[in-house]
Amino acid sequence: MKCIVVFVVMILITHCNYSKRKDKVEFESKILCDATQYDLSSDFFRVLIEDQKTLVATLAGRSKISPDHSIDKRWTSEEKSLARNYLSGLIKGIHQTPNEHSYETKLPEKYRNTKLFKGVNLYTIIPSTVGSTEYVIIGAHYDTFKDTPGADDNASGCALVYGLGKMLSQLEKR
Repeated sequence: MKCIVVFVVMILITHCNYSKRKDKVEFESKILCDATQYDLSSDFFRVLIEDQKTLVATLAGRSKISPDHSIDKRWTSEEKSLARNYLSGLIKGIHQTPNEHSYETKLPEKYRNTKLFKGVNLYTIIPSTVGSTEYVIIGAHYDTFKDTPGADDNASGCALVYGLGKMLSQLEKR
């Protein structure tokens, strides 16, 4: 089975609520307990959790995406490009190859935009190690609506996809 990890302008909604310290500790300890069922160490999952927190903070504008920039909204073409470059770097960091797919589509009339919407999907293919021709597609969108940080929806979805990609790329049998 091949796994395609996709950061796209599509929908994958997840919800991570770290508003209470107790919930956060319970959530992280549950993940670390589950680590034994995979061929990965609990240290791998500790680092992964921190990586995912950094990803969400960066895409939501709470951390700098580069020494010179923070992403404010991921709404403008420039900010979407910064986000895409950041996510490409993360894909390279798990020893995979980022690929881009550009597209154009007309938005529905309710958005009062008669122009074509131009977007770029970002994806990687994590190859099977057992010779399968099947694919599993996992996706999240990295853009957001105007004047919103997109932390619960877009950024946490990207963190989920990144985490799965990082984990799958480490497995000997996939």
